[in-house]
Amino acid sequence: MASLLVLLLVSGLCAHIAHGSNHEKICDICNCYHQKTKLIINCAYLDLDEIPPGIPVETHKLFLQGNQLPDLGTTTSLGATQLPNLKVLYLMNNPIVTVTTAFFAVVPRLHTLMLHHCEIAALPDDVFSSLTRMKWLWINNNEIASVPPTLLHGLAQLREFYMYNNSVVTMPEGVFRDQGIIKHVYLFENDIPETELTCCQMCGLPEPVDVKWGLIEQDAKLACGYTTDVTCTIASVPELCYKSPASGGKGQTYIFSSADKAWQMAKGLVFACLTLVLVSQHLLL
Repeated sequence: MASLLVLLLVSGLCAHIAHGSNHEKICDICNCYHQKTKLIINCAYLDLDEIPPGIPVETHKLFLQGNQLPDLGTTTSLGATQLPNLKVLYLMNNPIVTVTTAFFAVVPRLHTLMLHHCEIAALPDDVFSSLTRMKWLWINNNEIASVPPTLLHGLAQLREFYMYNNSVVTMPEGVFRDQGIIKHVYLFENDIPETELTCCQMCGLPEPVDVKWGLIEQDAKLACGYTTDVTCTIASVPELCYKSPASGGKGQTYIFSSADKAWQMAKGLVFACLTLVLVSQHLLL
């Protein structure tokens, strides 16, 4: 019994030492600090081509933006250990091409994922399936050409979905099925024409919602479910999305707050104003 107790104590000590050495290793590479009791690890803009090993389980925020990470889950990973306290993950401004579902399996409580300004061309159907607490998801400014029908299924807490400035030409029916409390859906600077807009694509979105959709003109409206039920095919399964008032339901009217052309005009005005300011300052010198 005594020898067994000694063995257990030694095993625990070794595990503690190993954990401490990993913790020290990542903090030798990155900047580690606390905000109150929450551990923040900042590995941003360090020219890293892999994620440093030994991320402590108590990590609350992990900043990895502005590095040289080529993928998520193929050659780079967050480790095999669950990171149940990680809530915020910044990965933007990396040359990420490939994203896997397994990469996010270790961070089930993540609520903020910044994955914009990368080089992602495709996403697996269930890539975000483990992130059921996700609130802010930014995957804008990539090279995504198509959206999997189940991409956002299960993400019932989502507040913001930014997927603008990609190469999407249509949205699948019911991709927003579970987004009953979302506030912002930004799909501008995609080549989605007005002819590709249907009530089935809007299925699940609340009213009102701040929606910017491809080439849809500003202040355009789409009425769904006022005169007839609307049944959509979601992930190959028929689903009633809108019940007409006669069947005890309530219609939805979506008003689009901006479009690609309006956004381009706004950017042009901002650029013109900045140019005018710079010229004025130059003349005053």
